[in-house]
Amino acid sequence: MFSTPERLLIALLATLLWNARSLSGAPLVDIGSLFSKDVEAEVVRWRAMGPVFEKATDAADAHFIALRPIYSSWSFPETDRAGADWLWPLAVTRRQGNETSWRALWCLGWDADRTDPGSRYRVWLMPFFFTGRDQQGQDYVALFPIGGTVREFFGRDEISFALFPLYSVSRLNDVETHNFLWPFISHTTGNGLRRFRLFPLFGWSTQEGVGAKRFVLWPFYTSAHYEAEGAAGEAYMLFPLFGRIRMENQDSWLLLPPFFRWDRSAKGKRSYCPWPFIQTASGETDRLYVWPLWGRQIEAHRESGFWLWPFGYHETRRSRREEVIRSRFFPFWYAERRAPISEAPAPATTSHRVVWPLLSNDQWGETNRLRVLDLWPMKNTPPVERNLAPLWTLYTRVKTPNAIRHEMLWGLYRWERSSSGRRVSLFPLWRMNNDSPDCSEWSILEGFAGGRRTPDGRSKRLLYFFHWQQSP
Repeated sequence: MFSTPERLLIALLATLLWNARSLSGAPLVDIGSLFSKDVEAEVVRWRAMGPVFEKATDAADAHFIALRPIYSSWSFPETDRAGADWLWPLAVTRRQGNETSWRALWCLGWDADRTDPGSRYRVWLMPFFFTGRDQQGQDYVALFPIGGTVREFFGRDEISFALFPLYSVSRLNDVETHNFLWPFISHTTGNGLRRFRLFPLFGWSTQEGVGAKRFVLWPFYTSAHYEAEGAAGEAYMLFPLFGRIRMENQDSWLLLPPFFRWDRSAKGKRSYCPWPFIQTASGETDRLYVWPLWGRQIEAHRESGFWLWPFGYHETRRSRREEVIRSRFFPFWYAERRAPISEAPAPATTSHRVVWPLLSNDQWGETNRLRVLDLWPMKNTPPVERNLAPLWTLYTRVKTPNAIRHEMLWGLYRWERSSSGRRVSLFPLWRMNNDSPDCSEWSILEGFAGGRRTPDGRSKRLLYFFHWQQSP
């Protein structure tokens, strides 16, 4: 049935599996980067072909499987969530309860309830074809730019068009806008709003209780009249020469807008001299920018700043429950720390640091993970973690209060120490396990020579197939 080379290969694999089993009886296997099975914090994980294949399950029946970089899928029964990636980011599917969504390149779909044939759904091939059913159960279809109707799109309840940009109409609640030769001619009515535009020659709009705006030869002349209580007043701008805003809650001057501006309000003062290079503010917001060299801004619950924009940035944000501190010098450095600041139950302190592309370090409470390399310059992105990060991770160290694990070159080297013992392997040269005080093992070339010690006695192995037992 099998040829001689096949028999030798089967015998070698059987020998490797026999020698790789755990002494303590735990379901562990270690054949370097070829195949491994381990258990950590109730998570059972299988790996094969280095970082290419991985499968993991836990006590709550959550599962993960990946054939990198082609495919990965995951599910969490406790939260009724699942998803899959194909050649991420080319195609993805997601499910939350009965709600599903998918995307393949520029085509996307969504279904509010996969168990209900009459549920709300959409299938869009951006930007050419649109079809679906809205919240009111109305079906729609559109072929851009020829014609049709799209609902719940771009923040509008409905957009209809014919030979776009010749004609289109959009609706949001009671507000309806008709466009002719968009964006040049438009007319809007509804909910106390009236607006007309013959762009860029002139345009105007009025809204009950809010005020009126108009422009002539935009952007050269614009003006506004405000009627809202506490914010009534007038504003105009003669671009690019001068502008003036006089309202109950604000007084502003503009010179060569947008370069020079001075604002005064109940919230404080603000100035651009000139924008964007020199910016200052005082009051509720304290700001000083010398762009792009350096800048800082202090608000009630947030402090931020930059240096050598857009590369360097730092931020401290505080809420009732936690403090978040971030800093970066893109793309070489990124750090984030989240710490609880309230007495109410809150997540443990977490931190994330990246020295791109060399390494990343993550802390979750008392668990710490170090990885080398880390080619993704931003904070852990779930699809990247599932599909790509293991491919370039050459070394990992995971440290908990009770154990520490080192792994290099996808399992060719492993070193683990825990309360139950120690395991070391350099596949296929050397392996040593102390799974418990009464159990130990050593092996050279995965069984060429080796020995075991268990409560039942001692054994030796030579040339893979020769064994002899010694009494306890």
